[in-house]
Amino acid sequence: MPSAGQPRADQRRGPLGGGAVDEVELLWGPVRHGPGHTVALYLRDYTGNIVEFSSEEEVVLDDDAYEPRTWSAEDPTVLDEWGSLPPEGFL
Repeated sequence: MPSAGQPRADQRRGPLGGGAVDEVELLWGPVRHGPGHTVALYLRDYTGNIVEFSSEEEVVLDDDAYEPRTWSAEDPTVLDEWGSLPPEGFL
């Protein structure tokens, strides 16, 4: 039983500050960005904000052996190494 003034579990807001999970729209993902090799999801929260959840930032363990790469905006793997494209109007 919740304390006085505390919401019940079914009234609590989700991790994005919204209500129910069905109020969060998956816009794009999962994707793997080229720079950083992060895995990401893009969501629209219940108020219309776009939220990016990402993980796995690339870690350079051997500076001497690391060869930096130059990324081009023309290269589609910059957005997603797995080959998906963002929805129309996303960018």
